[in-house]
Amino acid sequence: MPLYGILQLIVLAIGISTCAMYTLPPASALIVTAEMARLSMKMHAYFREKIVNGLGKYDDVANFIP
Repeated sequence: MPLYGILQLIVLAIGISTCAMYTLPPASALIVTAEMARLSMKMHAYFREKIVNGLGKYDDVANFIP
């Protein structure tokens, strides 16, 4: 869990630092922020599916155990 929180903060910091370093106009900064939010949501979905729900729930591809 701490690693997950650190990764989320790193994604946020990368987006903010990119906008600040290149002094992006508002529209471009919004695009960068939206992409960082999308990446953060993808990381969260992966975390929920693979880590929280468990890695060993698949016997094989044909026999899924919910």
